[in-house]
Amino acid sequence: MTTRAITRVGISPRLPGWLGRSTWWNVPIPAEPVAALRILVAMVLLLDQLGTIWPQFSSLFGLGSTGDPEFFAWFCNGSSSHWSVLNGIGDLSVLRLAFGVWCVATFAMMIGWNTRLATVIVWVLSVSFNNLNLYSINAGDHIRSIILMYLMLTPCAAVWSIDALVRRRGSDSLRVVVHPWGMRLLMIQFAWMYGTSGLCKLSGQCWPAGESLYYIMNDLSVTRFSSQAFPVPFLLTRLCTWSVLAWEVLFPVLICFPNLRRPTLWFGFAMHLNIFLTMDLGCFPLYVLAAYVPLIWCSHSGEVQSRILAFARKRCRSFLSSASCSVMSRNDSALLLEHRKKPQCLRPE
Repeated sequence: MTTRAITRVGISPRLPGWLGRSTWWNVPIPAEPVAALRILVAMVLLLDQLGTIWPQFSSLFGLGSTGDPEFFAWFCNGSSSHWSVLNGIGDLSVLRLAFGVWCVATFAMMIGWNTRLATVIVWVLSVSFNNLNLYSINAGDHIRSIILMYLMLTPCAAVWSIDALVRRRGSDSLRVVVHPWGMRLLMIQFAWMYGTSGLCKLSGQCWPAGESLYYIMNDLSVTRFSSQAFPVPFLLTRLCTWSVLAWEVLFPVLICFPNLRRPTLWFGFAMHLNIFLTMDLGCFPLYVLAAYVPLIWCSHSGEVQSRILAFARKRCRSFLSSASCSVMSRNDSALLLEHRKKPQCLRPE
């Protein structure tokens, strides 16, 4: 069995005090989870751009739209910390050009071509378009901006990218690892998000009473299915409401214990998957699910991570081999057809 050489890429910050001695903060992690986050977020963003934003682009941006520069000029002017490189632009042709650059940069980020520059462009234009029309954004857009910020600062193209193939041509035996600070900060960001959300819900009335999900499931503007067609028992909605509330409030505490971190993350993944299947909230649940993939990946032991990587490599090899066989069979068929079309010469006796 050959040993693969280990290459460490990215910034390794010098953390003070006990943080510098913490294995959770300092032991390198495989580069594949960060690359998976890059690819998944780019795929969801392309779906969001082409399936949600573009069909109603003229209604969201430009003069006479809901995002007319006069409506939200105050948001990016004065002493506000908000900004947009497109602030004050009402010409639809200029905005469409910027949108095209945004889409191209997103595709480049997905395939890992000039990844750092592409990710910076994607982040800048994502924030810029978000701040042009506050009526067109939801929590998913804010989460996307947070994830893009971390991707912009981490070596997300160390593997599974064109940049990595160009850099390590002829060195496929390298095992690439990165410093975990990006994924750790993303975990803390989620802990803050869920903790504050749970405390806000706890201070209300519907969530502590266990009635929130019942009302949500009966809101036809949110759900994908009518509650009359698929009735859910009220007791079940109450239990789900209380379980989600308890999970959000306790999330910052649960992830501090390694034995509880994995089930806590899997519960969140299942919850957001259920939200995607039952509620029409745009791409919000997809962005969150994309962020859960590297978090769950990094929460498992090294043996499980090795199995995941082996499975992914095996599938990639089978896909590439089947694709190459398909190309070869098509070429053989074309040669056979061309041979049959040629006139056959009789051998002289």
